[in-house]
Amino acid sequence: MRSWIAAVLVGLLSCAGPGTRISRENPRLENLKRAAQYPWIDEGNCAVREAAGEWRTLVEHCYFALDLSRIRFQDIEHQCPVAQADVATVEAVVGMCLLVQPELVVGAIIVIGVVVVASAITAELAKEQAIARVPVATKPCWCTCLGPADPNWNPKDPNHANRFAQWQAHPAECRAECKNRAFSASQCT
Repeated sequence: MRSWIAAVLVGLLSCAGPGTRISRENPRLENLKRAAQYPWIDEGNCAVREAAGEWRTLVEHCYFALDLSRIRFQDIEHQCPVAQADVATVEAVVGMCLLVQPELVVGAIIVIGVVVVASAITAELAKEQAIARVPVATKPCWCTCLGPADPNWNPKDPNHANRFAQWQAHPAECRAECKNRAFSASQCT
């Protein structure tokens, strides 16, 4: 059944237009902002994982991670014609079709209740926005972890007590790497 739905969706999405991406400065950030408008049952992990690609791909891969019980799709302008199929399939096809549209018609997607932005999406949005605010000259750095290493943190890891991480693309990534390895602070030079 799921493979049949996938086949129908691929055919349907191919007629949704040549592309859904408008020329943007940071497509990952735009996709994360768009995903933040919807309720997710997986805390937004799928949306974060797929955010670097096209919005259409994110919708295709993460549609079933949406909290569909809180979303109503209304194809007001009949942009998503569907051949004869069962009700569940029609709703999935129309829902995906409407979600991939570059500009939504008002009232096409109705979210019931208040949307609390999923935790994974919130974290990634903060990271992306912090990176966007940092001048280009300060992005890459040699990361050194500071403070005592947590003796209980994964002692089988060969990098357990290694204070020198590696070149990081951004100081925020250095902090995250050192925190991940259970150090109390980091320094970017």
